[in-house]
Amino acid sequence: MRRARLEHNVRDLSIFDGGRMVLALGDGRASVIDLATGHVTLPLRFSTGADQLLFTRTFAYAIDAHTGRATLWSLSDLKNGRAQPVETSLGHPDSVEPDAPAELDDLAAASPDGAGIIFASRADGTLYQYAEGMMAPSGSFSNYKRKPVALMLLDLSLRAISLGKYAATVRHNRGGAYDLLLAGRGPRFSACARLQLPPVKSDAAAAPAYTATFVSEAASSAAGDRRIRVRLQQAVGDKAHDAVSGLRDLTLLVFDRYSGWQMRAPMREVEAGDYEAQASLPHPGRYDLHVSSVSRNISFLEGRLGQVSLGSAP
Repeated sequence: MRRARLEHNVRDLSIFDGGRMVLALGDGRASVIDLATGHVTLPLRFSTGADQLLFTRTFAYAIDAHTGRATLWSLSDLKNGRAQPVETSLGHPDSVEPDAPAELDDLAAASPDGAGIIFASRADGTLYQYAEGMMAPSGSFSNYKRKPVALMLLDLSLRAISLGKYAATVRHNRGGAYDLLLAGRGPRFSACARLQLPPVKSDAAAAPAYTATFVSEAASSAAGDRRIRVRLQQAVGDKAHDAVSGLRDLTLLVFDRYSGWQMRAPMREVEAGDYEAQASLPHPGRYDLHVSSVSRNISFLEGRLGQVSLGSAP
């Protein structure tokens, strides 16, 4: 067992160079350690207080999610005992969250191709994609203005496992016959095959199903507000029956898929199984409606009502 004494605390560390080297960082400082000798080969200082350390194929990133800053080092330089740090901004300029949690260590991830990163900004609720060699985002994804708490990338693409053999993870909801289509650009080819996937087994008992139905909408006493009525029933098979009454935590979600605007409003029961909520809309139009209830384990996905016209829109 080898030990290395560092002159700083360690917030995060990662191994590189085939397991030979370690980069450890904390308190605005970092150390490159040779595991074969146990010696610190390169001490580093940087201006950002990094929360997270991650590697791509060629770079190490020390990321400060509080200020939206990152320091980059070439892995080749670190391996050879030299450093030419590059500092860059992440997210929208000057978008700093004043009341952010003390620890933000899961808001960035290396892109699946290993040539960049994706950063989730809490300040403006947006995901930014960065390609190495560019100091500006190469793309962005809306998080509907919600503050992210963590980021994880799921890569289901084909990967080479041996010469001429590739593998990918397939997620399916039911077993049976499927068509597999493959295509490539270099060399150009296409192929089709028939797959038989096994049945999906679930040990969990099926949750009771519910049917949520949009009933009506009308003008409210408050100017510009709409009263939206929804009917909730328990469903057995294909037939809905048994009004679900007495819910105190039924919530209505109104969402504009074109602008990303959304609002949530509590619903109150006005008749057996019928619930109403008052919504203040930015303009008349078609909106997606969803309902959810924690006590009945109804998610917004399960309580989808579809897209309906609210206000005077056609």
